[in-house]
Amino acid sequence: MTDTASETSIAELAAAVAYNIASTHKRTWPYAHLMPTQVFPPAMFDQLRSLRSASHLLAPVSDQAKANAFQGETEAEQYRYFIGTGARERQQGIETHPSLDFACDVLSHPLVIGKLIERFRPELHAIYRTDALPLAAGLGYFENDPGYELLPRTDTPQKVLTLLIYMADDDAHPELGTDIFMLRPGVETGDQDEMRQRFRRSSFLHVATAPYRPNHGLALVPGQNSFHGMGKVTGVEGRLRR
Repeated sequence: MTDTASETSIAELAAAVAYNIASTHKRTWPYAHLMPTQVFPPAMFDQLRSLRSASHLLAPVSDQAKANAFQGETEAEQYRYFIGTGARERQQGIETHPSLDFACDVLSHPLVIGKLIERFRPELHAIYRTDALPLAAGLGYFENDPGYELLPRTDTPQKVLTLLIYMADDDAHPELGTDIFMLRPGVETGDQDEMRQRFRRSSFLHVATAPYRPNHGLALVPGQNSFHGMGKVTGVEGRLRR
């Protein structure tokens, strides 16, 4: 395949992803988010399932949450594994996986980034007073064993836009998706920095779940109230949540 043909393929796939993002209904409560029922073109999604062969490259992320989660509730991170790709990884020669690199090229294409910015322009202006931000794209692939859970959080402050894509099996459990929360009436986070903490689930009301289904997703702009997470994965075997 020539470089020109490869670039054309990436642009065409990016255009299809951008179309799917543009076609998704935007929900504005309790915070703005999209729940696309298809992110990648079907053939590309099937190809990306080869990422399962990259399990040996994944590293545990058990140390990342120790500083911002409640004592006794951090052990769940030992069931989470991760590999990332982006400009920094490529510059450092860090080994990833060809499918992950290809997906990063598609998702970081200006057509996709531009459409995400367009869909969330009001939220970006409310937080940053502009949408002309110096963005750098990165893509992470996660596998979660039974025992993993994610307490309510807003997402890290370094993220301007978040797009989750579920690499689920066709017969996966839809309840393993990402839960959307709102603070219970009268509950406040106090003087804590919402963007750097995880919170007890009892302080929140569960609003909805982005279903864990093949090629489904969830997009949002991390902000002071973009609380999301997931309950503990139980009753199943193997790394079924990807």
